Amino acid sequence: MKVLQGNDLDLSVARGAAYYGLVRRGQGVRIRGGTARAYYVGVETSLPAVPAARRPSRLCGVAPFGMEEGTEADVPGQEFGLVVGEPAEFRFLGSSVRRNDAVGTLVEEWQDDIEELPPLSMTL
Repeated sequence: MKVLQGNDLDLSVARGAAYYGLVRRGQGVRIRGGTARAYYVGVETSLPAVPAARRPSRLCGVAPFGMEEGTEADVPGQEFGLVVGEPAEFRFLGSSVRRNDAVGTLVEEWQDDIEELPPLSMTL
């Protein structure tokens, strides 16, 4: 096994950043990546509230498998209600096996192939 030497980590980061700048100008080889999972947010249904009962929810795809950095995508044909200025928490989920779901895909059954991640909290 050959051990690679890395004596100056700051210089390595600087070289990588400079090469990335050249790649962005078309003067280098770009290594493509993308998300290793498909990501979803949980959306509660708009059914009437029943005391002590959890509202049924479904998942809405927000980042498909392989989506690259800097890519933007609109969720087609969906409207969501949210109170502006109040804290909101979103269920956040991911799947490494659902590779064909597009942005906006609604998923109703996900117990086996999508796992829950830590929730996203923010105030809009």
